Amino acid sequence: MGTSINYIGPVEGFDMFGDACDVVVTDGFTGNVILKTLEGLVYMLRELVGNKVMRNPVYMAGGIAMFPLVRELKGKLKPERYGGAPLLGLNGLVMKAHGSSNRQGIVSAIRLGLEALGHGAGRQMQMALAEANKVISATPEEV
Repeated sequence: MGTSINYIGPVEGFDMFGDACDVVVTDGFTGNVILKTLEGLVYMLRELVGNKVMRNPVYMAGGIAMFPLVRELKGKLKPERYGGAPLLGLNGLVMKAHGSSNRQGIVSAIRLGLEALGHGAGRQMQMALAEANKVISATPEEV
């Protein structure tokens, strides 16, 4: 991994789920609002769709046909799969786990933290942020 950050500037909320960017950086409050809103949306949709499927035989047949896809998506969207994310801007690598993480989520966060340490992620993040800060503070003539 190089030290280059391809900063594209502010993005809209809908850009977070497409190909506009790989990482969105927010302050803690905003990031938490985004995460909690998305979690609530997923739970609401699961309940709404589940209730409709259970009441209609045609939907039930479609649900059965889509079961392998739903199972695959569920596995990819489980919070326990990753368990945590690194906090940036610190003089070291800190993994933040979800407040309601179960045992598997904590294990996953520790595994990701060890993997990140093995790849020198903390050092690489510091170097990339230092480079990005130079670009941000440079005048147009210096870039």
